[in-house]
This record gives sequence, C-alpha cells and structure tokens, in this order.
Amino acid sequence: MYGYGSREMIEFKRAGTESIFFTEDKELSLEDIVTQTKLPALPLQPTYTVHWLAVEGVQPDIPQNPPKVKRSTGHRSNAKTDSLILEEPEVKPTIRHVLSKELQEFYEKLVDSVLGVDHVAHQAALTAMSSDPGLHQLMPYFCQFIQKQVAENLQNLSILSRIMNMVHCLLINPNIHVDHYLHHIIPAVLTCLVGKRLCESPTENHWALRDHAAELVSYICHRWGREYVNIQPRIVKTLVHAFLDVRRPLTTHYGAIVGLSRLGPQTRQLMLLPNLDRYFKYLIPAMEQTESTVKRAEAHMCYQALLAAAGQFLLDASRTYASGEQLLIEATSSSLKRPSKLARGADGKPHASLQDTLRAIELDNLVPMSTHYSHLYDLFGDSIFPYVTRRADDIASAVLL
Repeated sequence: MYGYGSREMIEFKRAGTESIFFTEDKELSLEDIVTQTKLPALPLQPTYTVHWLAVEGVQPDIPQNPPKVKRSTGHRSNAKTDSLILEEPEVKPTIRHVLSKELQEFYEKLVDSVLGVDHVAHQAALTAMSSDPGLHQLMPYFCQFIQKQVAENLQNLSILSRIMNMVHCLLINPNIHVDHYLHHIIPAVLTCLVGKRLCESPTENHWALRDHAAELVSYICHRWGREYVNIQPRIVKTLVHAFLDVRRPLTTHYGAIVGLSRLGPQTRQLMLLPNLDRYFKYLIPAMEQTESTVKRAEAHMCYQALLAAAGQFLLDASRTYASGEQLLIEATSSSLKRPSKLARGADGKPHASLQDTLRAIELDNLVPMSTHYSHLYDLFGDSIFPYVTRRADDIASAVLL
C-alpha cells in the first residue's frame, strides 16, 4: 500500500489476532542526521546601538526612529495613499502641580517681603518660613526662587544676604521635610560661600555673607550627614579643590577655608593643616605685594581665617589632652586601691591596667602637641600664642576640677 501523495510503500502489520493494524517507525541514525541534514545558519550575536529618540522635544529623522506622520496636501486621496499615512500618536498633557489660590497669594507675599524694603514685613516672612507648618507644598517654588535669585544677583550683596537668611529659616523649620530638596539648596549656598565676586565693590562686607554660608553648610552636614552619607564628602571635595587651586581668587579661598573649618575638628585636622605649607607659599607673597591693596587685604583675610582654624584645632586638641592628663593623675594618685570613676569600664569594673585606661581615650593615636606647636609656630609666629595660652588655662582648670 502506498501512502497518499507518496511513492514510498507503507507496510501495515496486524496487532495480534485483532483487526488492528499499525506501521513500524523507521529507525534513524543520529550520525546520518548530523552529517546529511542541512542545518540553518547560526543566529547573529546580539548587538546594541544608541540613538536620540528626541532632541529638545523634536524627533530626529533617522532610520532608527519611527517614520513621521505624513499629511496629504491635496484633496485627492485613495485607499493606497491613505494606507501610507500613519496615525498621529496621542500626546498626553503633563501633570501640573496645582496650588490653591490662598497658597499662591501666600507664596507671593512671602517672596515679596523677603526682597522688599519693609523691615517689619521682612522679619514676619522669615518668622513664618522658620515655623509655619503649611509650607511643604511651596518648597519646590522656594527652591526655584532661591536658585534664580542667586544666579541673577551674583553682585548684589543685599539680595544674596536676604536669600541666605531665607535658606536658614527653611532649614530650621521642623514642620517641613527640607532634606528632599537639599540637592537644590546646597548649590546656591556653595555659590555664596566660594563665589568669585558677591558684591559690586570689593570693599563691601561680603566676608559676613561667606561666614553665614559656611554656617549653613555646617548645619546641613551635621543635621543630615548621617542620613545622606555622601553630602559631606562631596562638599569637602568641592571646598578642598577651591582651596588648593591657586587660579581661583582669594575670595574663593577664604570661603573654602571657613567652610572647611566649620565642618568640625576632623576636617580641620585632615584637610586644612596638612595643606598649610603648600598654601603659604602662595599666600605670603600675596600678603607682601604692594601693587594692589585689595588683593593684599584679601590675603590678610585668608591668613586670619587660617589662624582661627589652627587656633580652634589647638583648643580642640587641648581638651582631649586635658582629659587624658586628668585621667592620668587620677589613675596614678589612686594607687589602684580606689580606682577613679574615669578608670572604670562600661560594666563598672576597674580596667585591668593603666594602659587600658589611656587607650580608652585614644591617646596613643594622637600626634604629640609639641609637634603641632612647632609646625604652627613656624607658620604663624607669635600670632598663635593666644591659643597656646588658652590651651594652658584649659588644662589647668581641667586638672583642678
């Protein structure tokens, strides 16, 4: 029997004594399949390409993008041409943030009072920003206002000072989540800290604005530094680059110095003190030059800022050493018979030895104070003596206590 449409004979076999027939499956050799069967070509390796889907809202006319909509200009049309015309995609409008009329009027009143000349209205606006619980919806608009005013008034000291006061009030407001908008606020504050020129005349007191901006940076790092661990390292990196770049003006150097000094004793010790020798090679000639009185005055301001930072470092270190010396006196005077309260561990039991007690305050990891005194005296001379005297007074009072 031949199969339908085939010349090959098909043999049927009976299944036992029943009237049931079946065909045997043909045995195929795997080797014949591999050697004789023509396999399809291997697929190509996947590749990736990039292209612009849209540039400033306009779709480029490139092969990778879908074809643009073609509109017929004539009145004649047929089924063939209509099929070539693509349907225009549906464009959904963007969702806009809607404020109530009362909030809009409140916002306009606040910003007008911040920039206005009425002192009473100005203080009332600052008070509302520092305590009002209903300002959270206005925070995006405040951030946009702050960025715009700082960018457009880089030489208007009065407006920049008012904007920093506004930032300060928003930061201390406990009823709004300012941390969600720090990435908008910090650039404006850093601009007022290390900006090249923040006033029309170099004789204006732009130093106070930089000091205020440094305090704001310090407040941000101390309040939100643990929640957002990359805030302070990025700020420190920015300020260190501004401090060590001799191509920057001295006004920028001053802002970087006070900004680093406000960030705490570790930043002063690790970022400012090791770079003093390098920076003084640039600062001393600027202080001694006679061509420009403005540049000489700016150099002296940088010198005073570095002196204050170094003196604060000595005061911080003196407290640590005063505590260590007091602990040493108490531990030795007790003769280990009546251990002092400071010489006890967390469980209330006395330490095993005096060395353990000293290690508890990490005295072994500190550089001797004489080394710091010698280094800072070589740089600042007799100007460092007031801080050394205060350090001695602190140690004496600590020991007497």
